[in-house]
Amino acid sequence: MMFLFLYFILFISSMETCPLKTVDIQSGCYCGIEIDGRNYIHCHSYSINKIPEFTRSYIHDKLNISNNFIEYLTNKSFHQLKVRRIYIEKNPIKFIDKQTFNNNLLHYLEELYIDTIN
Repeated sequence: MMFLFLYFILFISSMETCPLKTVDIQSGCYCGIEIDGRNYIHCHSYSINKIPEFTRSYIHDKLNISNNFIEYLTNKSFHQLKVRRIYIEKNPIKFIDKQTFNNNLLHYLEELYIDTIN
């Protein structure tokens, strides 16, 4: 019973801190909190072709946008996002703007995983 209560509290907390706009939640992306307390934004394997738009952001531990159809990373791709690790693996990336990661994100980003597909 205590476990269910704790899970419910973590779920509510993740919804309040989720920086995704409502329309992006409909695309299949969601936020959550892992058992160890780390929070994440998950957009893995949802056939999205652009980075979701973020409104506000608390510091998140992980953004996973792997296994999608993202081709372009622009200077606004991660606007207003605060995250420590980004996974952009298995996307057909054609272009990365030189200013993509040169914004507020640099104060928080510790790890970046990029792997493209042909």
